[in-house]
Amino acid sequence: MVEVKIEKPVNNGYWISRVNGKIVFVPYVIEDEIVNIEIVSEKKDYSYAKVCNIIKPSIHRIVPECPVYANCGGCSYLHCSYDHELEIKKLILVESFKRMAG
Repeated sequence: MVEVKIEKPVNNGYWISRVNGKIVFVPYVIEDEIVNIEIVSEKKDYSYAKVCNIIKPSIHRIVPECPVYANCGGCSYLHCSYDHELEIKKLILVESFKRMAG
């Protein structure tokens, strides 16, 4: 397990973190949270991880109403307040436009 700070959202419900400078994609977290993760897939330039436990939760974190949320994979942001979910989606859209525009 590795303790990391979550940086920013990317597509498909993943969030960026870093371990020794390498990008790690983590689901079901929110920016600025401190979490323990376990690497589940290692690639040359990036990795995927799962959350083992949340050390410092976000103020935007809520308990999802859906009992199968974490196992289903159909929703990406039920662990966030709705207002924050809209902010996340706006940020992802703006970042995508910036990348495409150069």
